[in-house]
Amino acid sequence: MNNVAVLLNNQGVNLLTKTIRDAKHDICNTIDFDRATLFFEQALALILRNIEIHKHQGDFFFYESDEQGMIQYEDENIGAQLTNSLDLQDFTGVQTNNHGIHDINNQSCWKAVKIGHDDDDDMNIDDHHNINKNGGEYRYLSTSVFHSMICIYNLGLCYQYKGIQTSSRSLLEAAVDHYMQAYELATRFRLQNINQYMLLMATMNNVATTYSILNDEQRRDVCNSYLLSTLMLLTTSEEGQEEISASATACANDTNSKDMLRRRGRQTTFRSFMSSVSYLILQDNVASAA
Repeated sequence: MNNVAVLLNNQGVNLLTKTIRDAKHDICNTIDFDRATLFFEQALALILRNIEIHKHQGDFFFYESDEQGMIQYEDENIGAQLTNSLDLQDFTGVQTNNHGIHDINNQSCWKAVKIGHDDDDDMNIDDHHNINKNGGEYRYLSTSVFHSMICIYNLGLCYQYKGIQTSSRSLLEAAVDHYMQAYELATRFRLQNINQYMLLMATMNNVATTYSILNDEQRRDVCNSYLLSTLMLLTTSEEGQEEISASATACANDTNSKDMLRRRGRQTTFRSFMSSVSYLILQDNVASAA
């Protein structure tokens, strides 16, 4: 799915990746960071503009939400394409200039999200070939909401990172606002892919971490409760059981394939999430014992 909005989002992720890698070597790369933020904003604006165009033309297509309020895909192919297109990029070892909140920062899940996978990376926004410029995908509600969710989440990540770097309360609050918008959109889709769970958990983890920085412990605990609930749901879900089985098989075979490396990365992230919410489990155990 190579349209301009997708390419803008994915190039924003590439620039954000470069910025964070530079920061690990004490290189302040504000130019690429600002360009990344701008690309996410442009991608979101382009999606919204295409929605309005299709509504005006009368060819905007959608089904009513189901009985649980979930968005229904316009056909099975669209659903599979969207859920399989989530590509969470892992920025391991992220460092910030604000050493006073180093421990809190380490709890953040620095995962920007691409739309599509590695074989799409050769496409460039400046190329004029093989790019769909008419935004035809955005005549479908499900695609419009799904891609908007990703752009909004990535903007939240930008605001959180820069807010930590600059100790800016307003940027951190903007991060929370964007994360919550992305979370609300994400929960409108039925969970059918392990990366949907990952995105939900990364979002709520980062909101909780940001509230910690803002010294709002009550809201932090509420967010971590949602994170814990999603972790528990994942462990009992078909997707979670499949992930556990596949990881165990790959470990037994001692493979280092790209898929296996991604699974190991997810396992590390799961453990990090569990560490973040472990205090809630301990509190419940103490309360039960009392």
